[in-house]
Amino acid sequence: MRKVPVNAKRAQHTAQNSKRKRLRKLLSTLRLSALIGITAFIIILIINTFVARPSKQALAKIVSNGEFFDGITVNGIDVGSMTYDEAKVAVIPAVEKAIQEVGISIVYNNHLWLLTASDLGISADIDAALIKAMLYGRNGNRSENAQSQKALENGVDFSVELTPDRDVFSQSLSAIAEQIATAPVDPSAEPDVWASSPSFIYTEGKPGYSFDSEAIIEQVITALSQGQSVQTIKPELVLTQPTKTLDDVKSATVLRAKYTTEYGSSSTLRETNRIANILKAANLLRGAVIADGEEFSFNEHIGPRTEIGGWPPAPGIVNGNTYELQPGGGICQVSTTLYNALLRCGSEIEITNRKHHSWPSSYVSYGLDATVSTGGPDLAFKNNTGSPLYIFAYADNNSYKMTVYIYGAPLEEGVSYKVYSEIDETLPKPSPKTEERSDWPKGYSEVDYKSREGYIVTVYRQKLLNGEAVEDGLEILYTDKYRAITGLTYVGTGDASLPKP
Repeated sequence: MRKVPVNAKRAQHTAQNSKRKRLRKLLSTLRLSALIGITAFIIILIINTFVARPSKQALAKIVSNGEFFDGITVNGIDVGSMTYDEAKVAVIPAVEKAIQEVGISIVYNNHLWLLTASDLGISADIDAALIKAMLYGRNGNRSENAQSQKALENGVDFSVELTPDRDVFSQSLSAIAEQIATAPVDPSAEPDVWASSPSFIYTEGKPGYSFDSEAIIEQVITALSQGQSVQTIKPELVLTQPTKTLDDVKSATVLRAKYTTEYGSSSTLRETNRIANILKAANLLRGAVIADGEEFSFNEHIGPRTEIGGWPPAPGIVNGNTYELQPGGGICQVSTTLYNALLRCGSEIEITNRKHHSWPSSYVSYGLDATVSTGGPDLAFKNNTGSPLYIFAYADNNSYKMTVYIYGAPLEEGVSYKVYSEIDETLPKPSPKTEERSDWPKGYSEVDYKSREGYIVTVYRQKLLNGEAVEDGLEILYTDKYRAITGLTYVGTGDASLPKP
């Protein structure tokens, strides 16, 4: 027996071990690959059974070319084995009948209103129901489709949904609401024009009852979706309170500003017809209500001044240089008094139209007059206070004073306004012109109108807090210019024997 060297034995043993390791590794790899393959197969099977669904293109092809499964009805019409188009023709009469049967009864107390499909603007989406029916048992995964198809053994019905047009339905309900619902009435304040001083007649507000059209529309839509085309609805009206309280109204009817002028300082101001016009204008102005955002015109409110309209002739400025009798003469004192009261209401009163006289008035400071005339200058303003304004005007022939009160939302606590003017420049009085009159005797003359000085005047408004001037509260409102007036005197140049006019 030949003896094998020790080293050779070791080498042979090592080679055998290496071979066995490679074999074990190969077997392990084969087992892993098999496991992966089995797992993948199971996953694919699960996906195909529980996850995978037909593509949109495949579903569209089914709708176009497929037939309905047996056991499917649409609105009670058997469409099994029909194509899409055949089913639509078969279903339309049933849908039309369903629409004709729609009847919604609105019952309130002893009143009944019946609304038909046309009152609701009913539309029917037949295509939606047919598509849903055609894809039944086809648009799910395999498991879902199998369950759906099994359910067909007992039959499955699809309803064509009837849907009202919200706008049409809402209009029909609005007509009913007008007969049932009542709007709340806000409390109000009415100026008492017959009282001797500013006062109001207050009226409490009243609640109303609103008709919830949206709730009824939703109720009908839900019922129609459940196949209930005939319904009786008894609407419950909702109590609706006024938007404000009487206390709110009273808090916005307080004195905001007032102003007084006098008309007893001269015989011209106390002229009988002039006083009658002041009284008439004050009575017409008393009780005026100007809503928030509204513009007020003195001329429009008072109306044209004519003798036939009850305005007697009284002195008034004409042609910018002389006094003449004119219907309504003197009411500029009313517009001027109103204007000064408005200026003291603060900047929330926007003066939109105002003109001064040809020369300053004796009853108010320079620059604070406001002339008016039928078809001519006007006093107008806009109310931006956020609440109504109320005007009270009174003329007292015992004291020869007239006062205008402005009521509305109050000024800030402790706030008032001082309005005044300053003469910036006095324009010299021109020498009067003369015109010769050959039909008057020589030496006789007559002044037609006299020359007057002119003035440039600036008007200011100072904000006061508890009677003290507020820093940075001084406004320059505007500057007026009264032109100097050149008078006119007629001088006779005729024979001394001519009679005097």
